[in-house]
Amino acid sequence: MRKTTDGFHDDSNAQAVGDEENPVVFAAQVVQHAADVDKLLPMAEAAGHSLGVAGLGVTFDLLLTDAGSCSDDNRARPEEASLGALVAAGRIRR
Repeated sequence: MRKTTDGFHDDSNAQAVGDEENPVVFAAQVVQHAADVDKLLPMAEAAGHSLGVAGLGVTFDLLLTDAGSCSDDNRARPEEASLGALVAAGRIRR
């Protein structure tokens, strides 16, 4: 956290890739900047690698992410890799 003229802001971010059926984390990362738009696809690749190394014979075919990952690239590239992607469109302004 850091204090700014308009309050406190997060200066870090964490991502995790898990499975809806099993309480297992396949990949995780903590970074020291708030933006995570460029983390979706590297995390998906890291999770795929972990699954391959584990030899579980399990793959994934759907990415689900919040508005922090909303970008044209994050909407297009999963399709190129034959993955479905549910990316929240943006924040609701109050």
